[in-house]
Amino acid sequence: MKKHWLLLLSGALIWGLIGCAESDNLTNNGSTEISEDHYADVAEEFANVLSDPEEGILFLWDDNGGGFNAEPLDSKDDQFPAVDDTTFQHNGLTITIDRTFYDDEGNPSEEYDPETTVRMTRLRTVVGTIERPRRYAIIDHEGFIDVDGIAPYDIQRTINGDGHRNVESHFSSWWRPQHRTFIGEYTWTINDVVRLADHTVNPYPLSGTIDATNHSIMTVETPHGEYTREVDLALTVTFDGTRYALVEMDNGLFYWVDLETGQVYFEDPNGP
Repeated sequence: MKKHWLLLLSGALIWGLIGCAESDNLTNNGSTEISEDHYADVAEEFANVLSDPEEGILFLWDDNGGGFNAEPLDSKDDQFPAVDDTTFQHNGLTITIDRTFYDDEGNPSEEYDPETTVRMTRLRTVVGTIERPRRYAIIDHEGFIDVDGIAPYDIQRTINGDGHRNVESHFSSWWRPQHRTFIGEYTWTINDVVRLADHTVNPYPLSGTIDATNHSIMTVETPHGEYTREVDLALTVTFDGTRYALVEMDNGLFYWVDLETGQVYFEDPNGP
């Protein structure tokens, strides 16, 4: 399967050499063919959906739930800090958190009790704009998680959930002198993702998957015109305890996302 991405990189280099001519052809002949370099741009955008420290799915899983004012709920036990239900502003984003705690009989509570709480649900929404050196995005993101294993004695947690996201992203290509507008719709389901309660031992998910769908419309602006492509993909993210999550597309292509930085790799960064 690795050959797919070797072809992708080769195609990107060829694009850089013939650039304007192919752009003109694509613009004039009305072709709707999706090339592997377009899928690479989808991969880059999905990496933000997955792992961005402010807007990503994985940020839901931090014990402080993406709240920058997190405090332990019990001074005797700082193993599970969490924020109250809240709405706050951060870097152009409005973030809202709504969580509920449960005991082992399923009784709900608005407060975490280290004596009885074993499970938590959290709904987190992120709405607004974010600006980066190469990227500007308008985001509407909602994610729900159900977390088992949050009692003080639990050593690992199991996460399930789902969510959806709409994004309009403007970014510059890494490989070509082009500007891209990416309008995407995502849905996802989190399936039994396991991580350690003590993140100092290993902060990355040990196992589990995320199944996602993506519908996107990409407009590419080149020095000699522009063209538009529409893409529908299903993606599966697999975790294995390392900082690199494997992402497989239903067209047979695959890549890895660095969970620390969001960088995309087309060859296994863990080595052969």
